[in-house]
Amino acid sequence: RITGPMTQLEASLNIVKQALKLDASDRLDIVSIGAGAWASVFASLLKKKYAGLEDKVRVRVWRRPGKRLSAAQASKLLQQINRDADVLQRLRDNGQLLRYVDASLGRAQDRPLTADEALRDGFCDTLEGATLLPMDVCEDLEQAVMDADIIVNGVPSTNTTEVWAPLAAAIARRQKPPPAIISLAKGVEFCSEPAPHILTPTRLIHRCTGIPLERLLYFGGPNIAIELWRGEYATARLCGADEVRVPLAGMLSQSQLSVWHNRDVITHEVMGGLKNVYAVASGIVDEACKHSATANSVLFSNICAEMTFITHILSRRPETLSGPLMADTYVTMLAGRNAWYGRQLASGALSPADGDIVPGKGHIQGPSAVHAFASLMSCATAPLGEDGRDCAAIDILPTLKGLDALLFHGGTIKDFVENMRAESRQDPSERLLSRAVHEGLCFMPTLLVPDTTGDRQDRVKVLKQRNCPLPSVSTKKVPSLPSLAEAFLSDDKLAAIGIDVENMDAFRRNYAAFRAGNAVGASGEAMVVACMQKS
Repeated sequence: RITGPMTQLEASLNIVKQALKLDASDRLDIVSIGAGAWASVFASLLKKKYAGLEDKVRVRVWRRPGKRLSAAQASKLLQQINRDADVLQRLRDNGQLLRYVDASLGRAQDRPLTADEALRDGFCDTLEGATLLPMDVCEDLEQAVMDADIIVNGVPSTNTTEVWAPLAAAIARRQKPPPAIISLAKGVEFCSEPAPHILTPTRLIHRCTGIPLERLLYFGGPNIAIELWRGEYATARLCGADEVRVPLAGMLSQSQLSVWHNRDVITHEVMGGLKNVYAVASGIVDEACKHSATANSVLFSNICAEMTFITHILSRRPETLSGPLMADTYVTMLAGRNAWYGRQLASGALSPADGDIVPGKGHIQGPSAVHAFASLMSCATAPLGEDGRDCAAIDILPTLKGLDALLFHGGTIKDFVENMRAESRQDPSERLLSRAVHEGLCFMPTLLVPDTTGDRQDRVKVLKQRNCPLPSVSTKKVPSLPSLAEAFLSDDKLAAIGIDVENMDAFRRNYAAFRAGNAVGASGEAMVVACMQKS
């Protein structure tokens, strides 16, 4: 019987070992590849949770060796050290304190202070203001992946192939079952062959290494790394196959972190990349419009329509994605590095030519995500052009198109903001979120799985058979109806209970006409008056 917290922790580890086909006596070996802000916090949270059980679980981190810390970075770390008496005493005792003093003053050292050395002392070079746990940094990555039972992927999506492809031979030499991969990366890569599509980090790792898909999981959610480390309550999703997902969710859950879980890996990965796109836009508008709440709300309405439309292009069940996507977008707009990057662009502190790696912030995923989604939407067609003709999806996604122009084709902040204002003269949701779109007219399975075929003409035929009107370029609103004494359910409630909203609109008009005295029934049919004759 489980009676104490220590036994519960051991039990959760044993359940994971069983799922990974390990002996209960084996030590669970966890290695994080990459040590950015999120990966470092993730590893530190695990190490903190299982403190005292080092003989049963080991948490290590690998990062690219040799990255020198600047004098400015060392100075900030030294200020942080001096604010924490325990950390100050620890670094005095182990002789590391003078390393930070000398580096902050720019003094020459036989061995320059590096980011991996700081990580051993409990500092992440891209997470200013946080003191983590001192980490065990492994230097031999190939040996680490041969030993690891769980590998955490903390590598930006743009570097996935570069880091993982050389590890294929080491993984093939493993004497253990394939490791479970928990990917933290939020990004996508555009591929043009065999058909235009995007690849997510888990699929790139599978392609590079041959690790079975059922061992590849995605972990992410609407949270900010430093706030999670400080103990703020948060939620996250672990997506993957049932066999390993459920035990791992239990292992990762903490008092301040609720881990939800489901099977849908790829679409949640894609949505994690998509929110980075629109977070950049939010930062630009926030700064360019002097933090106007009204301007921000207009943009948020527009980007919600665009993001929801993209989910309808990519997913058969987009309704399951709207909550996680909007929550992740919201928190990134408030405090994420992609929104910060957008503000720097709008203020002139940074320019697109400066690249997407920023000292003190690390790799900004937004620009590469903009490129990937803009390339993908340029290849996707939707029958939403004039008179229902096909058009490139990018042409009806002005925010995405504007970001692509700004970041990669010489566009300006002024042009971007003015275009956003011009596009806001009409409600984008009337075209992007029409009934036909909700019915699956624009769904293109090949954009995520290139060997899957789908004929949109068949979908058009089905919609016509259902008497579902196809959308056109017109975005005129339905004229307002006369006020009626009887209450009607709102459109969202009607849709939620399965009632055809467009048919209900026609019913409302006919009923209003009937109330006005026209000789039609409540449903528009001609009135039939029966006369009773006496026999």
